[in-house]
This record gives sequence, structure tokens and C-alpha cells, in this order.
Amino acid sequence: MICLNERQTEKMKLWLQIKPWVIAIGFLLILFENLTGVRTFLGVLPGYIALIVVLVIGLIMRQSLKRRKMWLILAHASFIIDASVILAGIYFHGGLETPWAFGPVFVTFMGAYVFGTAVGIVYATYTFSMFLGMFLLEYYRIIPHFSIFNLPDLYWIDEGYFADSLLGIFMLNFVMAIAVGAVSRVTDQRSEKIEEYVRELEESYSRVRAVEVEAEQAAKLVEEKNAELKRNRKIIKDREQEITEVERDIERLKKEKKT
Repeated sequence: MICLNERQTEKMKLWLQIKPWVIAIGFLLILFENLTGVRTFLGVLPGYIALIVVLVIGLIMRQSLKRRKMWLILAHASFIIDASVILAGIYFHGGLETPWAFGPVFVTFMGAYVFGTAVGIVYATYTFSMFLGMFLLEYYRIIPHFSIFNLPDLYWIDEGYFADSLLGIFMLNFVMAIAVGAVSRVTDQRSEKIEEYVRELEESYSRVRAVEVEAEQAAKLVEEKNAELKRNRKIIKDREQEITEVERDIERLKKEKKT
């Protein structure tokens, strides 16, 4: 089964490190809504549940990534589950009425960041389609609407509000997918160039080191040859001295013989 490449793995690790902090901030903001009386505990309960499920999925993925390379299908499944859980929490949290409708854009953001623009657009399409489907099912009374401000009748008065909300969600997700995917590609290209420069530098260093080793070997060889030459010179000098002494002895013997 196909696994994430090295660059995608590093990006996934970054997302799994950031994710708990994003969840913690969301948790505190929802808790603030509850403590200030804006929402009841039952009203914010779907938000808590969604955050907990997303956190658990993130921790499971983090452990999976520590043990071995992550399968591509598993990474995509985690993003889809995150988006689905957040969308479910938004539905029970008021649907388009909730100020938390931007939540799934984090999935679009990270999908584009990890996998590029094309995959980011796929996640943006999924998110927008789910929002649109959720609204249409509520609008035609196929599923109930859960109001968060206790204004169920006023919620349906202005249809332009829904059009603007859905357009905003569409723009938010698709612009995010395209922009982040483009930035991610640029950073990947720069990383590839940096890695290429590093490889060239390492190769140059290896060649320089090889030349240094050869130079050290040559210097050692020259030193050995010089030492051998010195020994030979000493031997020659000793032999010349011996020859000189022998010649002297011969001359001395000749003189003695004449006398």
C-alpha cells in the first residue's frame, strides 16, 4: 500500500503537533460560551464531542506515524473523518447559524498543505457539498434545525443570509485550498533546490576529502621515499668511506712492500 513520502510525512507530523493546540483553543472558546450563558451545556455538548473525537483521531494518527510510515489512504481517511465530525458538530451546533462554520477549513488547509492544490480542492468540494446538503435538508424540513439563539422562526426569514453564508464558505475553502496548495508547492520546490544544493555540497566535500586523502597518501609516500633516499645516501657514503679506507690500506701496503 502506498505510503506518504518523506516531505508529506514531515508536514503530517507538523499538523499532528499543531492539532491539539487548535482543539484546545476551540475547547476554551466553547467553554467561554457556556460559562457566560450564551449557550447551555446541552447546546455546546456537540462541540465538545466533536473536539474530543478529532483529538482522539489525531492521537491515534500520531502514534501510528511514530511506529512506521503512514499509509496514504489512512492519512486521507483521517482528514475525511475530521471534516465529517466537525461538520456533524456544526450541524448540532446550529448549522449556518453557528459562528463556528469556519471549522472545517482547517482540514482543507492541511489537506492542501500536505498533498497540494488538487487534493485541497477535493477537500474544499467535500466540505462545501456537506454544508450545502446540510442546509438543503434543513430548508426542506427533511432534518430538523437546531437553533443556538432560540430564534427558529427568524432563522428562516432571510434566504439571502443563507446564500451569503454558503458563498462565504465556498470562497473560504476554495481560496484556502488554492492559496495554501500554491504556497506548499513553492516551499516544496525550494526545499528540493536546497536538498539539491546540499547533495552537491556533500558531493563536493566528498571529492575534496578524497583529494585530501590522496594528498596525505602522496605526502606520506614522498616522506617514505625521502627517508629511503637518505638511507641510500648514508649507505653510499659509508661504502665510499670504506672504499677510501681500503685504498689507503692498499697504498700503505704498497709503500711497505717497496721499503
